[in-house]
Amino acid sequence: MSTATTPSPSLLNNLRAELSAHVPFSQMALREIDRFLTAAEQVYFAPDETLMSPDSGAATHLLYVRQGSVTGRRGWPRRPVASSTRPATCFPSAP
Repeated sequence: MSTATTPSPSLLNNLRAELSAHVPFSQMALREIDRFLTAAEQVYFAPDETLMSPDSGAATHLLYVRQGSVTGRRGWPRRPVASSTRPATCFPSAP
């Protein structure tokens, strides 16, 4: 049994093709996409789970929305302004 933490070549190929269809990845060299993929960590969030808030501090991670959507709210609860993020979108995140 292998204990390697590097994604398999077939998984990397599939993810590389998926990312390459979207900006900014479509504008990047393949070696840079591979660098992103090998450093990435896949995480899952529950519906309505808070990914970050003003209390989270400065962004330290880049989140790539692969599936589903994320809704952001500014000015909550006073004059809220909402925006949505769909698959193939990146945004910075705090831990």
